[in-house]
Amino acid sequence: MKSACIDTGVLTIYLSEDVTDKVKDLIDQSKRGEIELHLLKPVLVETFKHICHKKGIDFARSTLLSFLKQVPLILPDLDMNLIFKAGTLKCQNDKDLSYIDSMCIAYALNMNIPLHTTEKLLKKIPNSTLEKLKIVKYQF
Repeated sequence: MKSACIDTGVLTIYLSEDVTDKVKDLIDQSKRGEIELHLLKPVLVETFKHICHKKGIDFARSTLLSFLKQVPLILPDLDMNLIFKAGTLKCQNDKDLSYIDSMCIAYALNMNIPLHTTEKLLKKIPNSTLEKLKIVKYQF
């Protein structure tokens, strides 16, 4: 089965009022069991924050809980290997990568799965590690 790691931008698009067809199709594939979606738990924190700022705490809570009940996901924990890899990426690319992006990239690389992202700064990163990263881009 195909697998993918999704970042905050992709999840935020799905949970927004302006969900794109491309993102909706990705999540629908997961619901149909055609793709295995991996989502790091810190992505949920950042997504909650974005929704909370726009719609309030209660709306953010109910939206995320509903999503988690409806969409089959793999929610991995951060192990030391992932922490060191993500920390190294953040250290080497401090200005261009957020902590969440560093974790998602490290996870996707460790699992050898594509990262589905809205991040625009990835192309600025000179790190040769990113040459191994499979990226699927989405736009707001």
